[in-house]
Amino acid sequence: MTALTLAKRTFFGLASAVLLATTLNGFAQTTQNSQTSAQATIPSTSAEFGLNLTACRFSFDWDTYFSELEAGTTDANPYLEQGCVAGQNVEFGEGDAYAALDIGQASTKAAFGEDPILGIYANQNYPAQSLNTYTEDGTTLVAIETAERNQASALPSIFSEQELQTIYSTGGERTAMPRIFSTGPDEYRTETDGQRVYRGGRCAVENGELFVRTERAGETFNPSLYGIDVEEPLEACARSVNGERLDEVEEQNLQVYQFVYEFAYPSAEQCQTYFEVDGETCATFFQNRYGRDLAGTISEHDRILSVYTYYGTFDDQYSQWVGWVNPDLNGPRADSEDEFIQAYDGYSVYAL
Repeated sequence: MTALTLAKRTFFGLASAVLLATTLNGFAQTTQNSQTSAQATIPSTSAEFGLNLTACRFSFDWDTYFSELEAGTTDANPYLEQGCVAGQNVEFGEGDAYAALDIGQASTKAAFGEDPILGIYANQNYPAQSLNTYTEDGTTLVAIETAERNQASALPSIFSEQELQTIYSTGGERTAMPRIFSTGPDEYRTETDGQRVYRGGRCAVENGELFVRTERAGETFNPSLYGIDVEEPLEACARSVNGERLDEVEEQNLQVYQFVYEFAYPSAEQCQTYFEVDGETCATFFQNRYGRDLAGTISEHDRILSVYTYYGTFDDQYSQWVGWVNPDLNGPRADSEDEFIQAYDGYSVYAL
């Protein structure tokens, strides 16, 4: 069996290995409420644009691959899971690495090593996204525009216009994610004992502004009787968590979830053992087939990172989840005549 045939078998349809993060849903719909001129309001959009990042790492293991191949395993998965790291309200900058994120076990951070955060913004001379196709000399064949997705200006590159209209359904400014506040359906529910119970929260949002409700399902309601100040929506509209009301409305960040796949090329010894070729020939093949064809890198390197990135957020009525969205699908690789390259559609691929 040739080195090329064996190398192709290592791929295993990488795209199908991605574990989709569970979609958050099930939140009650909010009906808009008309506010009175006497009420104070605050913007429904968070004060600043921010991101919460979770990144999970998987590393290809050649010994696992060949042992499963020899055993006749048809659903082999040689990408060994190494854990996840996470950061809240991450401030992205040049040189930032996954291992520097606040949350994560020491062993996972050690596995990430010094690898820079990739696929979101330009970092350590790597482009924000690496999705292009290339010629045999490493020049770009088909390019796609990159976007600095750690900035609000990149929101149109993440979500479709329909998705953005859902996120900002009441006309809020598209400068950050919508705030999280106490809301719910504007309706009464009749209990079995005949008692009418209001199901909504203290507040509603209209025209991109958050305010305290003074009507409930069309009936006049005086929030001051319950210690709710219509002039202080920032505090009055805060959610209750486990029976305790928070101090104020919560700012919301864009949620980012990444799967980072490391494909390290075989060592010279593994090349001789598994492919029966010398180390130099083997390295040249993998550098060309993976680094050049997928990342346009013609210099020496010994691995690639393939990064699959999802984005998601709640809408401005805190009634539904929008996402998870991978905006990099259907890129230049999707139209390639090479099935190997096609299979990496949606992945930002970097040669390191």
